[in-house]
Amino acid sequence: MRIAFTKMHGLGNDFIVFDARQPDQVPSAATLRRLADRRTGIGFDQALVLEPPRRAGTDVFYRIFNADGSEVEQCGNGARCIARLVASRVASNERALVMDSPGGIVDARLRPDGLVSVAMGVPEFAPHALPSRRSARRRAITWTCPRARSSSARCPSATRMR
Repeated sequence: MRIAFTKMHGLGNDFIVFDARQPDQVPSAATLRRLADRRTGIGFDQALVLEPPRRAGTDVFYRIFNADGSEVEQCGNGARCIARLVASRVASNERALVMDSPGGIVDARLRPDGLVSVAMGVPEFAPHALPSRRSARRRAITWTCPRARSSSARCPSATRMR
């Protein structure tokens, strides 16, 4: 299988981005694993697959695959790369894009300073919504930031399951 791709980088993550106009153009998990190998393949953290829009008012639908071939819902750095690539392909002065993914709608904006920002919505931190090997009966996850300036400050640096 011959695949035309674009290699992109976003804040330390590297991606391959390719178009899949038809469902049969999405590589299998085994193919993605071979491509992700940094010694014998292209090497990447994630593969970003561009598909035609599925919802009215969106510019693109995209899917994200990890180097092990598993599909994930979202990646902020990947979304920024997709926005940059899609915007470069459109002959328009429009600086905003509406992108769709399995994780939902992502609004992207190309800023005047050349950077790309994305609004990915509100994160879900409820224990049942987080992938975990811990029992689903656990109801609380506590994040504590040891260098917090005040006792009310929180950051995800340490996790404890109760």
